[in-house]
Amino acid sequence: MPTFYIENERGEPVPSAHIVRADGLGLISDAQGTATVGSANMVGTWTVSHVSYQTKTVPVTMPIDIGVELFDRTLDPVIITPDAPSGTTPPASPPPTTPAPANNNFLYLLALAGIAVYLTRR
Repeated sequence: MPTFYIENERGEPVPSAHIVRADGLGLISDAQGTATVGSANMVGTWTVSHVSYQTKTVPVTMPIDIGVELFDRTLDPVIITPDAPSGTTPPASPPPTTPAPANNNFLYLLALAGIAVYLTRR
């Protein structure tokens, strides 16, 4: 059976990476960073993602073992405060009701909890 081998840029296995084909078929890498497709038909475009790494799209044209290298994700600094900064008024609108993009899930959960989040660039 064809297998994905997911590693980071240092050659270390990446467990719990999400590997999803464009038609919705999905896998999750194990502790060794591997995920085996249950059939020989793995042809298609696969998206490999993990919260700690940049998402990568991999086109697969034949059923062979695939090695995928993920690179560390660089995030902007986040400052979390219990209230709005002094002299400002927090937004009056309620937290968003639709899911945020995958790379903003943490911020989305904080907003749902009613925690004000202010992003700054340095």
